[in-house]
Amino acid sequence: MYFVASSETSGPFGHSRSIETMNKRARFYLLVIISIFLAFVLLDSVGVFSNTSYNEVPHGSHTHYVPKDCDPPLGVSDSPTRRPAANERIDCQGNYVTISE
Repeated sequence: MYFVASSETSGPFGHSRSIETMNKRARFYLLVIISIFLAFVLLDSVGVFSNTSYNEVPHGSHTHYVPKDCDPPLGVSDSPTRRPAANERIDCQGNYVTISE
């Protein structure tokens, strides 16, 4: 009894089609992994994973600390330039408020 591999035909460079298919799959999965990594890097740079109640905004030679989730939002120039202490947060008017635990 003889077994013939009917799906194994040579390509233009002598490679079998199954190896070319494996290379395409490996390339696809590599691109998917790189895309997921770049998405996490982008989301981290935007601050999605940050647990602070403010955003740091570089403004010339100093940094403003703008509170998150204010309606209407506080302008950058109206935001304080000192980082809040561990027991403080910034309210929507730009004032420091002590957090009671």
